Amino acid sequence: MMLSTDLETEHTFYTDTNNLGFHVRTTDKSMPTQGNFYPITSYATLRDSKYQINVLIGQGIVRHI
Repeated sequence: MMLSTDLETEHTFYTDTNNLGFHVRTTDKSMPTQGNFYPITSYATLRDSKYQINVLIGQGIVRHI
C-alpha cells in the first residue's frame, strides 16, 4: 500500500507494536524502497499539527508506507 497526502509529517509515522503501544518510524529517502518496509500488526498513523490519518490493518503483514 502506498499513500500520498499533503500532510507535513517530515517523513515520520507511527505503527503499533503488537497492540501494546506504538513505535515512531521515519522513512529514509536515501534508502531504496526495500529499506522503508516496516512491520504493522493492526494500525499505522500519519499526523501533522492539524490532521491525522489512521490506517487499520485487517491482517498483520509487512507493509510499505
